[in-house]
Amino acid sequence: MTQHDDDQHIEMSPMIEMEEVGTSHMATRSTIVLPECSGSQPSSKEQFRGSELTSQEQSATGVVDLENGKDSKKGHLGQGRREMAPRSKMWDHFDKIKDKNNVVKVDKCKYCKRELKADTKDHGTSSLIRHFDVCKSNPHKMAKDPKQSTLQITQGEGAGTWRFDPDDLREAFAEMVIQDELPFCFGEKPGFRKFMSKACPCFKPPSRRTCSRDTMCLFFREKAKLKKFFKDSCQRVCLTTDCWTSQQLDGYMTVTASFIDESWSLHKKIIGFFLVKGHKGDDIGKNLVRCLTEWGLERVMTVTIDNATNNDGGISYLRRQLNKTNIANGKFLHMRCAAHIVNLIVQNGIKEVDVSVKRVRAAVRYIRNGGSRVVKF
Repeated sequence: MTQHDDDQHIEMSPMIEMEEVGTSHMATRSTIVLPECSGSQPSSKEQFRGSELTSQEQSATGVVDLENGKDSKKGHLGQGRREMAPRSKMWDHFDKIKDKNNVVKVDKCKYCKRELKADTKDHGTSSLIRHFDVCKSNPHKMAKDPKQSTLQITQGEGAGTWRFDPDDLREAFAEMVIQDELPFCFGEKPGFRKFMSKACPCFKPPSRRTCSRDTMCLFFREKAKLKKFFKDSCQRVCLTTDCWTSQQLDGYMTVTASFIDESWSLHKKIIGFFLVKGHKGDDIGKNLVRCLTEWGLERVMTVTIDNATNNDGGISYLRRQLNKTNIANGKFLHMRCAAHIVNLIVQNGIKEVDVSVKRVRAAVRYIRNGGSRVVKF
């Protein structure tokens, strides 16, 4: 390699100077000098003349001091970069407090409002992790050890232990929706979610799809238990059924089973609620037989139903299907509804005083039509 090639190679490389500091270690101070576009080539001595440049010289020559992290054109090196996203999950539980230079100095706990030092050069996230584990106001602390129970006192039941279990909470939520007749989207309402974020932040309320799946799973589980009870412990059942038509002219039918268990406790379970094509006698009888077959019931003592004529045909069809298991050849299978009989008696009695009832109703309607009339009355 010739001398001219060496000078050209030195011209294209940055100027680097090594300074010895102390006797036990070496500190490196590096500067980068942007070459000027001139016709003359500087010598190697001029390139290695040193790195102690003044601020005016740095601004004139475009020098970037890598050790101090300063740029003469941009000022601080960090101002020209985008702030990095936090990688630690601890930042979800702490608020950053910055100084005038937009540098994080202190972190504040979102739960107990305690301030911790968070200078990135001297402090990391270890102190945040330690405080997160011992914070008394931290609602997420119990989720770390699922086997750890919490002592609680329930009114009317005394003291007991409680352990956070998301599966049990989801099952209890499904039971609440069934018992209180709530919509499946109840868990998505903002008011309920806000309440649960304060009461139990670890529990995420299920969506309407999840709630519907949990409800159906609970239904099939309870249905299997009831089937097993009918097969093993139940001797005979008494059925109650009725039909009606909705406003959309759809026919519905419900079947309720009443029985006594081994401890002589009376139970009542709805075993059928379905659409029917019509209210004819044969249709009622076929639907009853299909419902009994689905639940595995063969021994029926009585069927309580109202006094409509079509119900007589349905009971006759059911009596023929249950000929082998009937009591007294099905003589007492049809039990007429006492409430329906009382209703018919009352309606016939009201017809005798129909004129008087109409006059009383008209007088009440006249008084309630105006506020001044109610005050005078």
